Amino acid sequence: MAHYRITQVQDYEPLIGTENVERIREKARQFKGLRVANFNSTYYGGGVAETISSLTLLMNSLGQRTEWRVIQGRADFFSITKKMHNALQGGEIDLSSIKKEVFEQVIYENSFRNFRVDARLVLLGNFATDDPEGEEIFDSLCACRNERILILTSGDDTALVNALQTRAAVVLQKSLREGFGLTVAEAMWKRTPVIGGNVGGIRYQIEDGVNGFLVSSVDRQKPSAARINELALLIFGHPDHATGDARS
Repeated sequence: MAHYRITQVQDYEPLIGTENVERIREKARQFKGLRVANFNSTYYGGGVAETISSLTLLMNSLGQRTEWRVIQGRADFFSITKKMHNALQGGEIDLSSIKKEVFEQVIYENSFRNFRVDARLVLLGNFATDDPEGEEIFDSLCACRNERILILTSGDDTALVNALQTRAAVVLQKSLREGFGLTVAEAMWKRTPVIGGNVGGIRYQIEDGVNGFLVSSVDRQKPSAARINELALLIFGHPDHATGDARS
């Protein structure tokens, strides 16, 4: 079997010296836990692609989470960016409103494609006295806890429910069957966007695409996740908020 190896920073020691290698390692430690995303327009050809190819590997070998993203666009988009490139070097450019619209639309599409949502899912509820299965379900959910999935019980603490519904970027009510969704009404009254299952009374509470979204698939990736991303991007720009499923 062939032996594969990624170039390490110590491989440059004969060229830059031990002191500089240690200085680079120390700088990398200061950025631990952060992510660096590199963007350019092609995976091959030109100095930028060549540089990013080796740089991302080297940074990851230092423990720095580093990614490489390529902008996707139509031919007219890259025709416009080429004109911008030439203009920055002294060339003339007729940057019409149509060209600006094409450029901004493609940039917006790419920002949406590359949007890594740093959110938390909060499951908040309590035990109904007439639900013998409640405790068993709660225990099974607790096994899923981690730093980004919080399992909380509200008891009689309505203030906690109110705080979550008000602070959340999105409230989910993914019911398979439902009458009148109290969670839906509470969140909507607090102007928090709601994504609800397209069932029962929820479909009469949410007008799809107007005051929230209705989803039918139980697939965990589509369409709920796409709607969460869309709402977070449109409303907050950067979704440093909670995603709540209050009283689920």
